[in-house]
Amino acid sequence: MAEQQIPPAENQSSSTTPVSLTLLDPDVLECPICCEPLKIPIFQCENGHLACSQCCEKVKKICPSCKSPNGYSRCRAMERVIEACRVSCPNAKYGCKENTSFGNRASHEKQCLFAPCFCPVPLNDCNYVGSDKNLRNHIRAKHKDCCG
Repeated sequence: MAEQQIPPAENQSSSTTPVSLTLLDPDVLECPICCEPLKIPIFQCENGHLACSQCCEKVKKICPSCKSPNGYSRCRAMERVIEACRVSCPNAKYGCKENTSFGNRASHEKQCLFAPCFCPVPLNDCNYVGSDKNLRNHIRAKHKDCCG
């Protein structure tokens, strides 16, 4: 009886339908050394401990978890996981529809046009937080006495 050959995952069609997943512990996608989101290239020691490229250089190729002196090799499997992970912008509630890769979320957040704005009118009782787009309407509606 012949064994059935299953092609490797990299040969599978890229036209698969996206699936929603829940990540219970987002820390697993962070470098355990610097605690920043993992970005490609990702490395692992011979015992499987991960490190981002910057930390891999900083620790001089010696794993801080197990002290393995044999250096690091690329962890292509984790790179594929990171490439496949998309996160919605935390500013979605203010109108951002961007889904960025897990590793690039911080750079998107820094330049997101939907980052929350706070009311600049010096009143202690105004707690407005919203999009830049809606700030003008807020000022006209709530502060017409002082801002015309």
